[in-house]
Amino acid sequence: MESEHILKFIENIRFFKSFSEGEKRKLAGSKATFRQFEKDSDIFKEGDSGTSLFVVLVGNISLIKLSEADVEEGRVSLKSSRERNVGELGVGAVFGEISLLTGRRRSVTARVVSTKVVVMEITNKLIDSLIPSIQTKIHKQLLLELVNVLDDMDTRYLKLRNELDLSKQPD
Repeated sequence: MESEHILKFIENIRFFKSFSEGEKRKLAGSKATFRQFEKDSDIFKEGDSGTSLFVVLVGNISLIKLSEADVEEGRVSLKSSRERNVGELGVGAVFGEISLLTGRRRSVTARVVSTKVVVMEITNKLIDSLIPSIQTKIHKQLLLELVNVLDDMDTRYLKLRNELDLSKQPD
């Protein structure tokens, strides 16, 4: 992908908003990997090793978790694994950051659900090769992404807890 095209994609993505025009140009022209995937392709699978994060530039993906338990009619079956969609991500979404930061295996499968997806893959090796000001901005954006995820999880937890508390109240 040409760096001018890449620059157009990253121009409006929240993750890169704090980057100067020059820093965005450096990223667009860097050794970052820009990858394209077709519908139903897996970007990575649950259990894969991973040392990179991805930023969605075009398209949509699903995050899928294998579930060993299958609940049907109030009974739990452990006979076969079943895929469960645990999230949908679109343009501007960042994913895979936990593996980048910790070196842990992927906890979900990232699967393309739109006609195609273009992602920017950011590795630790790439980050280390960048000038310190860009490294700092990448790390700051990662922290902000993680805080947003935690805040969203907290909000969903409190909403669910409130719903459960309300259902327990006597009529």
